[in-house]
Amino acid sequence: MEETHQEYTVQIYSTDLANDAIATARAGLYPPNIIQDITLERLRRFFVKHDGMYRIKKEIRDMIVFASHDVIKDPPFTNLDLISCRNLLIYLEPELQNRLIPVFHYALKPGGVLFLSPSEGIGNHTELFTSLSRKWKFYRTTTPTHSFTAPRAAMVHGLSWSAVSGGKKIEEVMKKSKETNFAGFVRQALVQCFALASVVTDLKGNILYVHGETGKYLRPAPGQASLNVIDMARKGLKLEVQAAIRAMASAGAPTLNKEIQVKINGGFSAVSLSIRLLPGPDGNQNLLLISFQDIATPITKPRRKRIAKPIELERIEELERDFSQLEENYRISVEEQQVSNEELKSTNEELQSANEELQSTNEELETSKEELQSINEELISVNSELQGKIEQLAVMQNDMKNLLDNINIGIIFLDQRLIIRSFTREAVRIYRLIASDIGRPLIDIKPVVEGSDLIIAAQAVMDSLIPYESEIMINNTWMLACIQPYRTLENIINGVVMTFTDITSRIQAEADLRVAATAFESQEGIFITDANKVILKVNRAFTQITGYSAEEVIGQASNLLSLEHSNTAPADAIWESIKNTGAWHGEFWNRHKNGEIRPEWRTITAVQRSDGTVLHYVVTLIDITQQKITSAQIEQLAFYDPLTNLPNRRLLKDRLHLALASSTRNKQYGALLFIDLDNFKTLNDTLGHSLGDLLLQQVAQRLMSNIRENDTAARPGGG
Repeated sequence: MEETHQEYTVQIYSTDLANDAIATARAGLYPPNIIQDITLERLRRFFVKHDGMYRIKKEIRDMIVFASHDVIKDPPFTNLDLISCRNLLIYLEPELQNRLIPVFHYALKPGGVLFLSPSEGIGNHTELFTSLSRKWKFYRTTTPTHSFTAPRAAMVHGLSWSAVSGGKKIEEVMKKSKETNFAGFVRQALVQCFALASVVTDLKGNILYVHGETGKYLRPAPGQASLNVIDMARKGLKLEVQAAIRAMASAGAPTLNKEIQVKINGGFSAVSLSIRLLPGPDGNQNLLLISFQDIATPITKPRRKRIAKPIELERIEELERDFSQLEENYRISVEEQQVSNEELKSTNEELQSANEELQSTNEELETSKEELQSINEELISVNSELQGKIEQLAVMQNDMKNLLDNINIGIIFLDQRLIIRSFTREAVRIYRLIASDIGRPLIDIKPVVEGSDLIIAAQAVMDSLIPYESEIMINNTWMLACIQPYRTLENIINGVVMTFTDITSRIQAEADLRVAATAFESQEGIFITDANKVILKVNRAFTQITGYSAEEVIGQASNLLSLEHSNTAPADAIWESIKNTGAWHGEFWNRHKNGEIRPEWRTITAVQRSDGTVLHYVVTLIDITQQKITSAQIEQLAFYDPLTNLPNRRLLKDRLHLALASSTRNKQYGALLFIDLDNFKTLNDTLGHSLGDLLLQQVAQRLMSNIRENDTAARPGGG
């Protein structure tokens, strides 16, 4: 219906014996693993996700009527176009199979189709069906060349469609149908009635079974073949049988041993006719037992003088019998005519009522004509408005086309079945699309990226309406894939939109930012200011070096050269260097939060635009206090005696060179005095090195206290 764009009213009857199976089917819920057996396209078209399971869509469920039904004992549905009965007949006995095929023919429309399983067939009923596909077991109904009224009636009543009390299982019904043997139970009935030549018919006279020799009473009627006992009755018997069957069907009055003159072999014979109600296999009295018995003519002793019966008298008797039959036939015809008249009268009344309805309808049509004229005028006005809308739409389409052609974003529009509606030029970077691919399912197009799950993600977005995003790499290029529901102006979901944006520069920028963030949290103290030297950000090392937390300094104005204690250049020179080169570095002294003044190695860098305008200052701090202490210790060890703390030989030589140069320059004299301690070795050896060291320290202190500030007292031997 979707392919032909036509609307049909479809009604599907789904039946089963088990009520539990019917209840399960009526719920229409299926487990998640059905995706292994159903294609993605069918799953999307016919199912919706519900609480982790799949439920059949409402439009499909509304087509189906579920009911508990037994094809053996329940009346069939009628006027069907298709019957699908697969893997049922193989569990039934051949006799029951042979009787179910006519039931299917009865239930189908002319030209209807019967669908069986590969292991089933229609048996000998080739006059009822023609094969459409022998492989798949499709059969179409046909109209038999002979009258099928009698076999159909026999089939209908033979299957016993009346209700069976207690809801018996199908095995019991099959067993009962198997045991229902017309020959057996008719033979038993005939034995009770002296085993007369008989036939079993339904209430319409269609013969179901024949017992004994009935050729004297029944013979095939000329013309189209028929198994109706009325059509087959011989002359003299037809009217009586018809009247008796009518009386039995309407009033249930049996006909017992009625003597009738029947024309047999050119002459008339007396026949006894009996018609009785016979209980059918289901217990209902819906069958007739029609029995025939010849009446023997009494044998009289012949007289010697017998006067022959005149031929005229025999002819008169025959005419009287014919007259009686005609009179009975006339009476029946009159009754039927009366019934027909009543039906015609009722039909006439219905036609009169229909005529009045037609007149009323005609008046309504006149009113509708006037309304249509008014509507036509409105349509002309609406048409003008629509023409304006069409022109606006053309402009919007042109704008949209130019927009899609000029943006650097790949876009693919898909409908509800993931079929391509349109796409932009950039979309070919992800899918190898050409113009002729519009109208094809996207799943048929191989993507550039292997192993991408974009189709599955698109179906998930259709089901859940939750947007999807994913970053994918295509030929060293990062793309951001976004899938969102396609919403109409009426907020109806009519597909999905896939967009692909080149985010390579963003990914690179994020990587650079991560590197910068890692570098920012290094061991060096860093703080960033704006062009007005207001602090914007500091790192953890800044807090450790200065003692100030981020909350205390962010937003505060900062004097980058607050103490102006630079050992390398004055403040003016520093700012001049920053202005000319964009950076400066050197030793600085800064005040810690606790009041201590500590040495720092500071680097100031200006962040500038291309025109030289300063945007930010980035300042790095390195605490060099420990370096200063270490440098002083190294200098102490290099130029001073560790025991007496007096200058050693190296520092003495430097100062001698300076003193000599100064004396030469100023034409002055200096003095050099060497002092030796007598018996120091004997003291050191006898009293110990500790007392010797103590003696040297006391001598050094006494010398330092007795010389001038510019004089030098050294211990050359200690260096």
